[in-house]
Amino acid sequence: MLRSIASIPGTGNEIRISSMHQVEQSYRFTGISIKHVYQGVERYQLNGETILLQEGEYFLVNPTVEGAVVVDSRTPVKGLCIDLDLQTLTEVAEVLKSEQPGLINLASDPSLFIHKKNAKGSNMEPLLQRLLDRAGHRAIFEPDESKELFLSICNTALTGQLETEQQLRRIKAVKKQTKKALMNMLLEAREFLKAPHCVKQNIPAIARAIGLSEFHFMRLFHTTFGITPYQYSLQCRMDYSKLLLLEGGQVAEVATACGFQDLSSFSRAFKHHFGKSPSEFRSSN
Repeated sequence: MLRSIASIPGTGNEIRISSMHQVEQSYRFTGISIKHVYQGVERYQLNGETILLQEGEYFLVNPTVEGAVVVDSRTPVKGLCIDLDLQTLTEVAEVLKSEQPGLINLASDPSLFIHKKNAKGSNMEPLLQRLLDRAGHRAIFEPDESKELFLSICNTALTGQLETEQQLRRIKAVKKQTKKALMNMLLEAREFLKAPHCVKQNIPAIARAIGLSEFHFMRLFHTTFGITPYQYSLQCRMDYSKLLLLEGGQVAEVATACGFQDLSSFSRAFKHHFGKSPSEFRSSN
């Protein structure tokens, strides 16, 4: 079942909510499409690559991509499909390209389709959540509202993908496919590093899991993302601890939940990051 919640008549701009048990469909994209799964798993075969799009993930594709999607599930697999036509993308890119050279070329660049992303924490998260909230109330976007919505999505998609493209260029590899493979591994590792219990001791295991030496992994991660794996992991743990404290968690319990072996090391790390001890932060909020 497909249900349209926003569109601009006469263009290729449309947003659909999908809910399906079984489907096998071929694709040849004419603009940019964003595929987001919020329940279940969709399996894509695109440009010779198999991509499992799991709950909470999304990816972007452009006219250089073709392939098929397969869904085979006892329970409904639910997702969002956002189609953006090239005219709207060009309109947005023309406004932005003076500030961010390269945007105008992304719509026809094969490297636009690089990998899947976790929606949580991404620049797309607020927009995707807005769409799901509206769909949950079975409401549609009015025409004027839709125009503004699609321009906003184009802006977010293009600028976010340009950041990924810039990260890809920092990877020193001769072949583009090698760069792409390394980028996918780094992004997979970054998802591991987001886990609240991921600490410094886990980093060698993560490096081995993606087939890199610890030094190569640490160097490549820092070159690509501008932060070391340990710093990124600690930053994620600190952000999570802050959320738990805001939700009323006890300081000792939060320290354990975020992978700290003792309360004093957690308190020192928290104060270094936020300028207050966990207790001071908790009492002031």
